[in-house]
Amino acid sequence: MSNKSVELVKITLYEVNLPFLVAFKHNLASRKHTINVIVQLDFSYDNKIISGFGESVPREYVSNETSSTCLNDIKNYYIPLLKGFKANDYNEALNVFFTLLKNPALNDTGNTARCAVELAFCDGIAKIQNMPVRNLFITKPKLNIASLQYGAVVPYLSNYKLKFLLYLYKFLSYRTIKIKVGANLATNLNIVKLAREILGPLVTLRIDANSAWTVRESIEQVNALNKYNIASVEEPCTGSIEDIKTIQDNIAIPLIADESLVSIKDAHNLIGACRGFNIRISKNGGISSAIAIAQIAYTNNIECHLGAQVGESNILFMANQHLAFILANEYNLKLMNIEGAGNNLLLKNNLSSSLLSSKFPTQFQATSNSGFGALINILSLNKYLLAKFAQELI
Repeated sequence: MSNKSVELVKITLYEVNLPFLVAFKHNLASRKHTINVIVQLDFSYDNKIISGFGESVPREYVSNETSSTCLNDIKNYYIPLLKGFKANDYNEALNVFFTLLKNPALNDTGNTARCAVELAFCDGIAKIQNMPVRNLFITKPKLNIASLQYGAVVPYLSNYKLKFLLYLYKFLSYRTIKIKVGANLATNLNIVKLAREILGPLVTLRIDANSAWTVRESIEQVNALNKYNIASVEEPCTGSIEDIKTIQDNIAIPLIADESLVSIKDAHNLIGACRGFNIRISKNGGISSAIAIAQIAYTNNIECHLGAQVGESNILFMANQHLAFILANEYNLKLMNIEGAGNNLLLKNNLSSSLLSSKFPTQFQATSNSGFGALINILSLNKYLLAKFAQELI
């Protein structure tokens, strides 16, 4: 007789160092690799073992987290709560799990730990039900959008490489380009001018300063750069909510909060201070928290951008697509820009055992595969392994 209950039997944590094909540089960091945390949750269901995979990309300058703090949070707080986890069916499993996430013991843990565990759990439950993860969250769809468009990102580059990348993006017909800018106004003017000349007047140009400026410099730089028809500026400075509001009140384009938007509390505090949120699954603590932040934005006329951490493997890459369709179809929420396509080009190995249709995706379809649709290559996980930890949960 088949056993239809859902039981967690084992958790495995992987700390991996994934190399880049080229360095990626912006104002806060320059890196040639990324250290990510992968969580594997093994479920027992119908006399079979089904594995769900989650991922996070801890960044100290984003959410004051590292891979070590993320791993410690999972070991010390999440594993004790997950021990002995058992439910009668997948609906009960979801309800019990999301109730566990409200446990006060998790209040002081980081968002990246929550993200990796939540993604692994949702991936496993969706695989048990043989459905895409997005269907766990889409219950009363308002729309049935089946295809969405990616935007592209331009890091700090030499003039030659910058021209090459801009012409490549033009050839691939990206409609939105976000350009990383720095402290020097003259350099920024040259970069944005070149981008506008190459890409033409119809492409949406956005800039991301990664906290390169002061409040006064932010206002001066944005107003100067806007001669090239800039659609938004992201995280211009490190400062208070009042500083963000001062900048937004003195520029004509939306200010998009990124590093200053980590928690749901941050989202509430930023209402009235900026005109846009850059939501990133890893930074914001998983799909459920990302949805909550998007709902805050939607109800307060704040535009939403769906960003990505540099160096996300195929797990977060696919999770981002599922979140995009959840926001578009369940909540009828228009996303002004969706990022993440560049990670396929950037990583030497994205941990997937399947070949992508394109290294340069400009759009993506709603997958019908179960879970996130990320087919993880365990050999690749072990190849780039820094540390591994496994524990039985029964």
